[in-house]
Amino acid sequence: MNVQRGTRATRHPARPVYQEIEYGAVSPLLDNLLRIADAIGVPLADLVRE
Repeated sequence: MNVQRGTRATRHPARPVYQEIEYGAVSPLLDNLLRIADAIGVPLADLVRE
């Protein structure tokens, strides 16, 4: 899922950070997860459940 498009109007991490999160190269910070969840319109729990 590409989350970059949904967050353009809000303050968000740089594009490389999103790419690293999408590819599993880094663990996202909680505030970044909250922004991503808000941008794509899902509860935070949907992003972090196994």
